[in-house]
Amino acid sequence: MVVVLSVAEGEGGTRVVVAPVTTQPPRTDDAVVEMPAMVRAHLGLGDARCWIVASEVNSFLWPGPDLRPVRRVGDLSPYYGKVSGNLLRKVRELYRKAGPRITPRPM
Repeated sequence: MVVVLSVAEGEGGTRVVVAPVTTQPPRTDDAVVEMPAMVRAHLGLGDARCWIVASEVNSFLWPGPDLRPVRRVGDLSPYYGKVSGNLLRKVRELYRKAGPRITPRPM
């Protein structure tokens, strides 16, 4: 799962920058924001703690091979749901401060 941080229309399609979500506890040098239990429940992610990693993001064309369908019966979309505005603002602020490593993904 990823959280979309920015979207830019350009030649060849829509380029997005996404931050990964992980259940692995963060290292001390990671710029992360913990996802609140209420948000995890809303997205159907279960009870395990998870973090949005703002210091290591990916950039790719949307839609593309990097997106996978949500594993729900009858749902082939890659969309889990919306993340609250306050949580997204925290991640974006940390993303800007962290000077993240951006990994461009091929088309």
